[in-house]
Amino acid sequence: MTETSSWTRWRDPPLVPEAYDEVARLVQLARRARNRIVEFDWRFTEDELRALRAAVHDWGSGVVGRYKCFDARVLAAISEALGERDTEFHLAVPRNAPALDCTVECVRDGAEFRLRGHATFDLVLGYGLGVLSPEASRQRRLGPAVTATISTAVRALGWDLDRLQDPRLAPAVRALYGLPLNYGGGEVLPAAGPAEDLRVHFRGPFAAVEGTDLPCLFTHDVARESGVYIWTVLVDGEDLPYYVGQTRRGFGQRTGEHLAAHLSGQYSAFDPVALAQGRYQVFWRAEANSGGWPGCLPLFLRDYEANAPRLLAMIRLLRFHVAPLAGDAQRLGRVEGAVGRHLKRHENDRVRTFFGAGIQLPAPVPNDKPLRILLTSDGEIAGLPSELPA
Repeated sequence: MTETSSWTRWRDPPLVPEAYDEVARLVQLARRARNRIVEFDWRFTEDELRALRAAVHDWGSGVVGRYKCFDARVLAAISEALGERDTEFHLAVPRNAPALDCTVECVRDGAEFRLRGHATFDLVLGYGLGVLSPEASRQRRLGPAVTATISTAVRALGWDLDRLQDPRLAPAVRALYGLPLNYGGGEVLPAAGPAEDLRVHFRGPFAAVEGTDLPCLFTHDVARESGVYIWTVLVDGEDLPYYVGQTRRGFGQRTGEHLAAHLSGQYSAFDPVALAQGRYQVFWRAEANSGGWPGCLPLFLRDYEANAPRLLAMIRLLRFHVAPLAGDAQRLGRVEGAVGRHLKRHENDRVRTFFGAGIQLPAPVPNDKPLRILLTSDGEIAGLPSELPA
């Protein structure tokens, strides 16, 4: 009989909690269960599959080891099924990656897609916990259908996903992932007291080249200053944020380093026609060739004459907004991280999906003095709020 609904089941003998009141016992069970094998077969519409792919890319960009390996395989299977091999939703498998007992494939089945395979219990349960995360951005990105499909299927393994959200059981979840029981120290909270106001003003936009209707960043006085910067691309008259960063070496120097990396094949590059339409279409991916850069340099140089016009056209699309700001790396990191996290979670789909797929952001630091960032800009930047906590 053909299966018509999503499911997850144990292949190895199951290990299931009898109760959740004794944390020590649950920790021991999690350690024993984490490497047991389970099988999964989840069904999605095309729109749901695309939403899942975006969320998995976000998750996988922030993890390492076997978890990144699994996320990379899930992304590759989904993109293969969608016929989209050149996509920004890609993760490079880490070098010296650990052996992983898992298979993942995604196949079309009528009007649906089936994402199926087998993996260790911790990997699959992690997806069940991930879709139920209270972080609002994931819920908005995934949608209720994907959340229900995965959470319902994973619950069949016998572990109570709702009860595992209880902070009291955090040591058991950490044990499941092979982490120290006190890893992370719980929620990162600022120190008590009134927030300090920090005014951050973005000047620009600037261009990388001369002779356009924008001033050139490299010949402008602001190039010598340091602080936080946002790159945007003009799409239908709207400056959509593409990247956020910080520098203490000068905006000109740091931007020059970025562009040099693009021009030498160290960074992935996107088709300028698609980029101007608000879409990512990769035409060069360094980490996918010859083990990354500089191993990929001979291949990049071989095709340089063909790729150079597209690289230059892409660079001409980039618009640079710079906010001179004094402070140490941690202070700049708080502004960069607050802006980046806001854009990654933005309620506007267009802003959220265009902004820096896979970008690594500085994490909050426990017990920092409360900070309220007051944001302004010369030109309107889509999704940039007037105020952010940090």
